[in-house]
Amino acid sequence: MSAHGLAHGAPATAQDHPCPICAGDTLPAGSRIGVRTQRSFALRRCATCGFGFVANPWTEYDLIYDEAYYQGRGSDPLIDYAFEFREDNSSVRAYEWDGWDRLVHAVKPAPVKWLDFGCGCGTLVRYITSLGKDEIFGFDQGAWATKARAQGIRILNETELAAHAGTFDIVTAVDVIEHVVEPLGMLAQCRKLLKPGGYLFPITQNAEIVTRGKMASWSYVRPEIHVSFFTPDALSRALRQTGFNPVPLPRDSGWRDILRARILKNLRVKRRNALERMMPWSAATALADRIYRMGRLPIGEAV
Repeated sequence: MSAHGLAHGAPATAQDHPCPICAGDTLPAGSRIGVRTQRSFALRRCATCGFGFVANPWTEYDLIYDEAYYQGRGSDPLIDYAFEFREDNSSVRAYEWDGWDRLVHAVKPAPVKWLDFGCGCGTLVRYITSLGKDEIFGFDQGAWATKARAQGIRILNETELAAHAGTFDIVTAVDVIEHVVEPLGMLAQCRKLLKPGGYLFPITQNAEIVTRGKMASWSYVRPEIHVSFFTPDALSRALRQTGFNPVPLPRDSGWRDILRARILKNLRVKRRNALERMMPWSAATALADRIYRMGRLPIGEAV
């Protein structure tokens, strides 16, 4: 339903917007103005599983994910693909890449066949490839995926991806599912790509940290790009419906380095340096994990 329809039609009810995850009743959770469109986006929250979503999402994807978006001039000012792509291990993202290497192998010993679903410009794929342990591919669409492929990074197109169905041990989907209007469809696609016993890491923010009344003011709600918001209960239900057994995320040293990179990114620190290395990272990442509770969201074991 469009924003115009919400403004001028009959009042929306819970039945107009059943929960996409559990089909339960949903309630209004306020609205947020988009930074690029200046449209009003209506938020809703499931009374049963806590799933939150944008009821009238913007779906003109060529406009949403244009070059301005990837340079941090779109709906997310923290995005900067041009910097990430040209940098090497001096980037703070190297903490995250190394963290993913350790986190993945906490559930599957090397070597693995690994897909980074929604890989952006392919920097994680490039890093894991450089280690020489695992066979890794990326999947994404758009201009930056094309640029990365031209530089030799193994990023699959849709036809190539389909040919790998049922062959992956690991699928990482880092900060992807919140962008997806129909998340069950995405999870089902990831399940088709995995072997039985493989693992999906659908990493996103944890919506249980905000109540329905405060959802519209949550900083993670960027309604032009972030349209699906999961609690642990909602993600567990979604995983079960799409062929996964929800299991706890290993919150090991790899996870702590992933959080370290995220903290630095939010502080607008782009390069590793002596000052940031002086921080008490063990305590800082433990505090971040306790406050934001991302580590409480499950991962999925393919059944």
